[in-house]
Amino acid sequence: MMVVIVEFELRAGAESKFETALKHMQEQVKRYDGFLGEAPCCSLDDEKKFVTLFCWRDRESIKAWREDPEHLKKQQLGREKVFSSHKIRVCEIERECEWEYSE
Repeated sequence: MMVVIVEFELRAGAESKFETALKHMQEQVKRYDGFLGEAPCCSLDDEKKFVTLFCWRDRESIKAWREDPEHLKKQQLGREKVFSSHKIRVCEIERECEWEYSE
């Protein structure tokens, strides 16, 4: 499994543009073969800072999404009008452990 970590800050006044673009992107990415899910998070200290984790089956799935023409348009919109900064990390999960605790 692969994880793409997208860390970003919003420009002042860009919240509405961000929400519209995010909704469209979330609908689109769910249709991609190899997409396993996402986990959006926001900073408790700074309402402009966000991190989203996108889980993918493999590198080929990420590459297909990265090169999608609609996604490229949304990336450009983000750079030009929505984000004041952003960072992307692509990670491979080496090991995963999961526990469930009962009372």
